[in-house]
Amino acid sequence: MHPTIFALKRAYQATRASMNEELEQYGITAAQLDVLIALNGSGPLEQQDLQEALGVSSPTIARMLTTMEDELLVHREQSSDDARRKVVSITDEGSELLRTLEKQKEQEFTEQFLDGFNHTDAARLNWMLNTIADNMGDTSGDIFR
Repeated sequence: MHPTIFALKRAYQATRASMNEELEQYGITAAQLDVLIALNGSGPLEQQDLQEALGVSSPTIARMLTTMEDELLVHREQSSDDARRKVVSITDEGSELLRTLEKQKEQEFTEQFLDGFNHTDAARLNWMLNTIADNMGDTSGDIFR
């Protein structure tokens, strides 16, 4: 494996592990946080679109959403256009949790993540990572940008 690809993999895994450790006290995972961020930024999404944006399988998104519904963080309902499809939206509880995390953890986590980077380095890193995602066929569009 090319050293750059391996370094990116290591950085991703370390970031995810750190996020999961921090989020445990709030009763959610980094993957569930991704769901809340996507829904908060875009409004309601069809479950299939959310699945594609997150890059997870159909069974994985279904399990995550069932858990998050049980915790009252998201709500699913049938699409008005197609009864076979479900539309997912963030609940007031999910929005409140997201606001709490943004207020209490986002700056601390971002400072840890970008320690040793100046503003220009951080902007360049953001551009490089988005370019890699685009090069690799990312289809999430602007949901997470």
